[in-house]
Amino acid sequence: MKEDLLDIVCCPLDKSELELEAIRRDDEEILEGRLVCTECGEEYPIEDGIPNLLTAARSARGRRPLARPADRRSALRARRAGGGFLHLVGPLVFGVALV
Repeated sequence: MKEDLLDIVCCPLDKSELELEAIRRDDEEILEGRLVCTECGEEYPIEDGIPNLLTAARSARGRRPLARPADRRSALRARRAGGGFLHLVGPLVFGVALV
């Protein structure tokens, strides 16, 4: 991770600034360390030069999957039926849905 990234990233939980605690560097890149939120104190690991900001955000949601299994099954059924997305929203005429 390049240190310049700190200018554009923030804590996914409260949108506060992150402070860098570098453990291992290679020239201009941080290979290992952590980012710490200045407000809530949440820590985000940096491993092999990649910051993992998803860790705390997912735990805050209770580690729920991104989509419910029922939603995925419904989308799969619609796709197999040949309707795809348009099957779900209905026919379009001049940009207006006729549902």
